[in-house]
Amino acid sequence: MSEEDFLSDDFEAPKKKRGLPKWLLGCGCGCTIMIIAACVLMIVAFQKMTDPEAQWPALRESLYFEERPTELELAMGMSIPFSGQKQYTLIHKGKDFTANFYVFGGGAEREALFMTEGKGLEKMAVPDNATLGETLVQGKTVRSMTDTGLSMLPDGLVGPGIRIDISDEDRFRVIELRVLEGRKPMTPEQIDAFFSMFDVWHE
Repeated sequence: MSEEDFLSDDFEAPKKKRGLPKWLLGCGCGCTIMIIAACVLMIVAFQKMTDPEAQWPALRESLYFEERPTELELAMGMSIPFSGQKQYTLIHKGKDFTANFYVFGGGAEREALFMTEGKGLEKMAVPDNATLGETLVQGKTVRSMTDTGLSMLPDGLVGPGIRIDISDEDRFRVIELRVLEGRKPMTPEQIDAFFSMFDVWHE
């Protein structure tokens, strides 16, 4: 082939191959936007969960109080959509104990917290040396369960605890009080002092 033939107008350069089809690029951009949006929603949700100004009023709807307890910090509050389940974590400012307050949509979920033994995966959720008993809460004797710790958590993280069933006819509620590792179990006087910050049986 001569140089003139090579440079003629009829000569067509080979078409460049595209690296990725347009539909795939569009899908990739769409997925990226969705991931970013999901991350933003997660950040916003976490900020709300850890915002005391948002969580104290929500807690008050399920565990009534006149004024915010000054001895407690509300570390986190969360709810599971469509289930009616809620959980709030309170920390004593003196770091003497933590309190987890559970609200359930039904009695079956509540009963899982009062198992003294279990099989398979259930066993992991059962506290060490769990013993059922009773506790007096603002004039009512209610079911409770004491334990010596939670082996499912790393050693040295938590110590003895007590779960107290403060449910009534239409509310399924449980308080779990737990001291730090190495400390003695909470006394009845300490438990009374905790509940004195709330009006447990307020309708």
